[in-house]
Parts: sequence; C-alpha cells; structure tokens
Amino acid sequence: MKTPKIMQCAALAALAGLAMAVCTVRAQTTNDYIVDQFGTDTSANWTVPWDIATIITWDPTENSTASPGNPPGALKLTIPFSYAVYGVNNSATWQVDLGATVDFRNYTKIHFDAMVDPSSSRLSDGSDAFGPLQLSATDYSWNNANSSDVFIVPGGQPYIGSDYGNWDHYTATINQSLGISISDMNIMFFNAWSGGSAGHTNTVILWLDNVWLEYNTNNVVPPPTLAMQPTSGGLKLVASGTDQWNRQGIRTISGGESWVGKTGPVTYTMTITQPSQLSGFVANIFLIPNTSGVNDADWTDPSAVVLSILDNGNGSAAATFGFKTNLPSNGSLINIATLNSAKIDGTWNLTFNQNTNVTVTAPDGSSTNFVMSPVAVSYFASPLDAFFGVEATSVPNIGGKISVGNVTVSGTAVPINDSFTGSSLNAGIWTLAAGDAPGVVVAPANSKYWCTWSLPATGFSPQISTNLAVSSWTSLNSTGIITAGLNENLLLLTASNLPAGKNAFIRLIQRKFTMLQVLMPGETNAPGTVSGKIGTPIAQAVGVPFDVTVNAVDANWNVLTTPTDMVDVTSSDGTAYVTPSAPLVSGTRIFSVTPGTSGTFTITATDVTDTTKTANTGSPTMAN
Repeated sequence: MKTPKIMQCAALAALAGLAMAVCTVRAQTTNDYIVDQFGTDTSANWTVPWDIATIITWDPTENSTASPGNPPGALKLTIPFSYAVYGVNNSATWQVDLGATVDFRNYTKIHFDAMVDPSSSRLSDGSDAFGPLQLSATDYSWNNANSSDVFIVPGGQPYIGSDYGNWDHYTATINQSLGISISDMNIMFFNAWSGGSAGHTNTVILWLDNVWLEYNTNNVVPPPTLAMQPTSGGLKLVASGTDQWNRQGIRTISGGESWVGKTGPVTYTMTITQPSQLSGFVANIFLIPNTSGVNDADWTDPSAVVLSILDNGNGSAAATFGFKTNLPSNGSLINIATLNSAKIDGTWNLTFNQNTNVTVTAPDGSSTNFVMSPVAVSYFASPLDAFFGVEATSVPNIGGKISVGNVTVSGTAVPINDSFTGSSLNAGIWTLAAGDAPGVVVAPANSKYWCTWSLPATGFSPQISTNLAVSSWTSLNSTGIITAGLNENLLLLTASNLPAGKNAFIRLIQRKFTMLQVLMPGETNAPGTVSGKIGTPIAQAVGVPFDVTVNAVDANWNVLTTPTDMVDVTSSDGTAYVTPSAPLVSGTRIFSVTPGTSGTFTITATDVTDTTKTANTGSPTMAN
C-alpha cells in the first residue's frame, strides 16, 4: 500500500503579547487577583529560596505613589550583591506563596510598583540602572515550573531604570501561549540576576508594593491545533506525563553491563534516528550500579555515570559526561568532559577501556578521551544496569520525543544489540524506566506518522477519511493516545490506520456527551443510524451471568472516550442480579447481569453523576 499524503483540517489560533513597560496604572477590578498590597506586615509570606541571602522586611513608612489608593506599607528587600564574592551566582531571588492555586490563564499581566534607594548599587555597564527583573511561577510540586524567559512574553521582562528614589509602576505580560501549563500556580518568583562583569557590585535596597494580576477579559479557549510528523518503526521515547523532570526510557535487567574488570573495551551505544529538534531536550545514557530501578536513578541512587546528549534545536548537540559516587539522593555530578557535535542524529558511543580510559564519540565523527580515577571506577563493578532515555528539562519541552533505531552494549559477557523490531520490549533484556509508562513505545515497522494536537482539547477526538464528505469519516483508535503532559496529545499512526490511495484527511472533532447507550450481547455500536446499533440480542439463560456494555455517546451515537461518570444499571426483571453502580472508563463500562426469571427483560442505564444525560433502555432480550 502506498503511504497517503496527509492533509490536515485544523483551526489555528495565535495569541500575541505586549512587552513590559513603565506605565500609568490601570484601575483594578473585582476580577483582578491581589497578590499583596502590604497594608499589614505580610513579609513572612515572602521568602528567599536560593541565591544571595536577601533580607526581607516590612516597611510601614513607605507607600507607593504610583498607585493612588494603595494602603500604607511596602516590602523592603536588602540585596547584598557582590560579583567579587558570588561571580556568576550574583543573583537574588524572592518568592511569594499565593495562598491558593491560581490559574494564570485567567490573567494577562503582572502589575507591581517598585522604588530603588538612591544610595544603592547601579549596573556597571554605564546605564546607571537597576536592571531587569525576571518573573515566573510554579506549583507546589514544581511539576509546572516555567523558566523566567518563558513565563513572560519574549522581551517583556520588567526593566528598572535609573529613576532611583522614585516609585514607578511596572507591568509584565504573561505568556498565554503556555496554555494549561500555567493553570495551577501556587508560587510566584522575582529574580534579579547580576552575574556578569557589568552587574551590581554592592548592596541594593529595593521596595516593592501593590502586586496584582490583571484579569483576562478574553477567556475564549482556542481550539486545538493539529499537526503530522513522519516517523518509522523502532523505540519511541516521549517526554510525556506532567513532570518536566521525568526520565522516559528503558533499562537492562541482568545487572551484567559493568565495564569494570573486563579484558577489552566495553561500549554502550544509542542510535538516534529522529531527534526532538527542541532546544534543551536531553537524551541520556545512565550506568547505575545496584540500581533501585527508579526512572531518575541518576538523581536518586548514590552512584551514577551519566552521558547527557543536549539537543541544541538546530540539528547539533552537546554531550556531557559526568559521574557521582556514594553520594546521597540529588548529589551533584562531577562533569569531566564535553563534546560538541554538528549532528545529533546518528550513533553515540560511550567506550571504557582498561577500566579508567573513557572515549565519547559523536555521530559527526568527533570524539574526546579522558580518564576516570580508579577509586571512582571501583564503585561501578557488577551488578550494574544501563539506562537509555530522554528528559524534557522544561515545561515547553514536554511532549518532545526521539526515535531510537538501535541500542547496543558490547564487550560484556552477554552483549546486547537491539533494533526494537518487535511489537514490545524484549522482556528478557529490558524493563521500563519511565515516569510515565505510555510515553515509551516500541513502534511497528509500518509506523508512518505521529499525529499530535495541542491541549486543552476536551471532547475532541481524531478522525480520518479519504475525502471531505460528511459521512466518510471514521474514528481513529483512541487507546493509543499519549498525553504529553500539559502541552499536547500524540497518536502513532501505522499503515493499518491509513486508507489505501494517495490522499488522507485527518481532523479533530468535538462531540458532546448527551446520553448513554446499552448494548446487549449480539449488538454492536453503529453511529449515524436511528437506533445507534446493529445486530439482534442473543437469548440468555436464567441464572447464568452475561455482559452488558454501556457507552457514553453523543446525539448521533458516537462513543466518547473521555466521560468517567458514575452509571447505575437496573433490570426490568426484579429478580435479576446486576453489578453495582460503577464509573465509566474511557467512556465505556461492562456490567454483569444474571437473569432471575424466564421471559423477556430489558436493561436500563442511568447517569448518576449528571442526571441531564439521557438514560437508555436496551433492546428486549429473552431469558430461558
């Protein structure tokens, strides 16, 4: 069969933001979110999570003149900048607990007033300014931590100029293109980085006042966007789930992958056939002795060798080799070598020879050689397992993916050479090492495309057709959908999913859950028909249990895969046994029914969660 040319039917939406500016303050409304106006001493809510030991106090004598009506009081920050002492870490960070979960999609701008004491340090670049403030936010679990250069629209971070001694009002436009990833924020950050030679060299005293979020008056949720990407068979590693720090990969299970004590070279390779093309996305090889087996063993286990392959987003990469030995969880790696490569796709080699000699070779042929100390190497004797995986490292990179065509371990007692040509992992070699298991897929050889669509996409499902006629669309199998955190859904399409011929159309359609459907044995769902089903009920035996299928459907009897409502099933046979109420799973539930009396009976399904959903009574069925 020829691979069809895929055409996309999708609505596109774009949001644009305004850069930060010193401006006249907009009057607050009841829908705005007040973070802090410092009318009372709330300094305990503001803390320093890291960086310079900034002193935070409440100053009742100060009050912003840039926001009329603001109650007296301000937050005073004393920041002991010193490039000579801190170098590139000459940075101040302070944070506030918002006291609630805040959906930043509901707000367009962050407002605040600031004043710098005239005696304070100024930038050493000749501008006499304080410089930029970086703003960001995260949830309590840090799963949705957005870097400061992403959270605010590009070029929109606030810049405090040379107007020392005067209150000014500042705004920063929230990057709404982050979508659902900014929907559950609990902590907001301010950061002043001055780690360059042109930065601050002495103490800065900064007052902060009237911090609030401007309500978004345009809360229309844009439709999801649809995209297609050609792919092929092999191991697919997707940074799925909701955590940017998930390691998504596989590991060996034998414990026999150590290089220590081997008479010849031992080499670990990973061949990347399709890179992520996302800047900051990382592919990893971990070598972990006595592993706990967790996906983040490089972080959790006390000893680890790590080869991190950083995607530069432009086809090139930078690999870093590091290790740690006998350190507690989260102990820092000692990085001893870096290798730049003009190519990220191709085979990456990590070779150990005579225990301590190490060589890293990149796909472009470049290599680097270095030595590990014998003491460090001694921690990596058997049992040792090899991990191969990926990591998003940032919220925007969640959903990134690579294709791996081959993994090898050579020079050990039992070499490994796996091109992942089966339908699943070879259980004799591998097990999952993934924070989100659905994101690790062994794709069949006839895999053709990744179909992806942005979130939120509530109620949307993919369909395919050879033409645009209303009646020609068929639903794609939704059981293989991978939810890539908060960014997108992915569905792998194989040749068997695609129609014959040269053209195929794919669309997303939103269907509304309006009613339930009861299917008796012998009946099959048939969307678009009057009854919504075909077939004839099969007679059942008294006292013998059988299965009844209950579906969540739209007005045209299309089965929906998202409802999880609680459903109750009853029988017109008062003596029948019916399993208790239970929730739908992906829009469907199987209930067991045992007839108690001979004769004709019916089964009725009712939505307990939402009584506005229409109940449905199944076809009359005979019990003998």
